[in-house]
Amino acid sequence: MKIDVGALALPSLVHHIETFEIQDLVRLRIMGQKVLAQSTVATSKQRQLLTIGTMNVRSLGTTARQLELDHAMEKIKCDILGVTEARIQDQGSYILPSGTILFHSGGVTAHRGVAFLVRQSLANNMRFTPVSDRLATLHHPSLK
Repeated sequence: MKIDVGALALPSLVHHIETFEIQDLVRLRIMGQKVLAQSTVATSKQRQLLTIGTMNVRSLGTTARQLELDHAMEKIKCDILGVTEARIQDQGSYILPSGTILFHSGGVTAHRGVAFLVRQSLANNMRFTPVSDRLATLHHPSLK
């Protein structure tokens, strides 16, 4: 399963709640401008619920903003968060104090940019591919 920030972002005209079946395992809930996708991932012993969200943060350029978003992500029990307008220079990843991994793709200057925050338990097998300061993909081998 490939997830990109651009594909999950919806226009601000969406103001209703719907549930869609996608490949029998993924449910997508649209609430106002927020998108949460929940996927049941089969493992050898159990099934896990995966929660994916998107957010326009208007800057993750400071450590305080990154920690604030990480705390909010923990509070709502979100596993993967796609972020637009991250405004972090260059491309790369690093670990926040909670263990959450921040993958980011930005330009030469701290304008635009996209990012993913991924819980540590999922991040070990993730493959992050920065494409530009407006697009990046995240791939997990068990999510097909």
